[in-house]
Amino acid sequence: MLKKAPRAWYYHLDKYLQQLGLTKGSADINLYLKVEDGKLLIVIIYVDENLFGSNEESMSQCFPCVMQEEF
Repeated sequence: MLKKAPRAWYYHLDKYLQQLGLTKGSADINLYLKVEDGKLLIVIIYVDENLFGSNEESMSQCFPCVMQEEF
């Protein structure tokens, strides 16, 4: 049962990020991108870490709040 837990976690996270409008990058399956009115949000999933950045401060500040609401 425990061996399936990481796969279930990633599946849930993947679906949630896609619901937020992020798309998977073509270079890496752990890279997610969202482009909205010239604003770019980049999210990288690495094991149990989520790294993110944006060229728009409001997107950078909003993303952790949105993630905390779900997780």
